[in-house]
Amino acid sequence: MATRVQDNRFDWRKGLAQSFSQDARDHYELAVAKNVRLSAEYGAVTKRVGSLRLHVTGIGASAAVLVLHSWRPASQQVVAICGSEFYYKAQGDSNFTEILSTLSTTNLPVFAQHVIAGVPTLYFAEGALRKYDGVATLTLSITGAPAARFIVVYKGRMFASDNTKTIYWSKVADPSTWASPDGGQANIETYDAEAVVGMVVVGGSLLFF
Repeated sequence: MATRVQDNRFDWRKGLAQSFSQDARDHYELAVAKNVRLSAEYGAVTKRVGSLRLHVTGIGASAAVLVLHSWRPASQQVVAICGSEFYYKAQGDSNFTEILSTLSTTNLPVFAQHVIAGVPTLYFAEGALRKYDGVATLTLSITGAPAARFIVVYKGRMFASDNTKTIYWSKVADPSTWASPDGGQANIETYDAEAVVGMVVVGGSLLFF
């Protein structure tokens, strides 16, 4: 009759180690972890919970959901883009609310939140610059804004790229104004004419990719 041995351990801070034989494995490692999450900080084990349904009536029946984005205007809110339409759902709502629109069904949106006169506003770029007020208004066209594919907020301005080597910047605290002298544009000289494909703020610097 086989004997079952119980091995009690309290710390798996090194996580999974499946490429070594069992006798070479450190006592801070384990071979199998099913239906659990491992804390990277303490090596503790918690149960991996299942998925949570966010709505009663499904969206995306005729088209795939392109993107979900969570942000906090007044309370936690999730927005979604699906089949060229825009949806939003506040925490506690049973369903998403649809705003009829004509968004891209292929371009993956890039989101950036900006506080305008104390009011959080969600901007996103997907071939054009759009903005959503967190309530029920989606602005599809911002006069003078570039055909943005990438956006980021840096030192009060919004910076944008239209998938070329040109970058654009708005007026400070006003992403609805892009014309000079308040806004402007310039080329990133990459010496090979390749486009800017991303932007990110790191510390006090704005990096272009």
